[in-house]
Amino acid sequence: MQQYLKTGVIFLIAISLFGCQKEIVFPADEKVFANPSRELDGKYDVIGLKSEKPVDLDGDSIFSSDILKEANLQSDSAKYFMELITGKVGGEENLYYQQVYLWIPQTGIFVDDAGNYLSTGYAVSGIFGYVRYYNATKILKIVEKTVNRAGTVLDAKLVDEQIVVTFQQFYYTSIGWEELTILGTYKRRL
Repeated sequence: MQQYLKTGVIFLIAISLFGCQKEIVFPADEKVFANPSRELDGKYDVIGLKSEKPVDLDGDSIFSSDILKEANLQSDSAKYFMELITGKVGGEENLYYQQVYLWIPQTGIFVDDAGNYLSTGYAVSGIFGYVRYYNATKILKIVEKTVNRAGTVLDAKLVDEQIVVTFQQFYYTSIGWEELTILGTYKRRL
């Protein structure tokens, strides 16, 4: 019993010591930094959203990896854009952060009590992540994976004037809720 008591006391002391540390300060090359490049800031239109595997989102029994096609939303693609934003950290003199926001089509299949397909509903969901753009090397990268209710941004790259973002999002498909990994390609809005 004393051994467990000693272990418990040591554990509580260790927790209290770590709990008393100052607020975590991000290194200059991570989430918060000075002198950001704003070269990529702005809105980007979606060129394509490709799922890692074919899915049936609209209940027509045809499976496709093209999320815009599968959701019958090519004509509404301007709603599903990406935005890169550089923001100033509140209360700090010269510290900034950069975020990527994705507005993604969200579909929902409606069925009756017997499970028969009735219709597909459409909405927009938003996910974001912290990024950093290195102007000198033209590298865009995720510096912190931010888990949102709608999904998670995993990776971002600048490829030939386009931005390619890999993210995960939950969709209700013909087999139920699935977390899909999607590759989104975006070009700067004119």
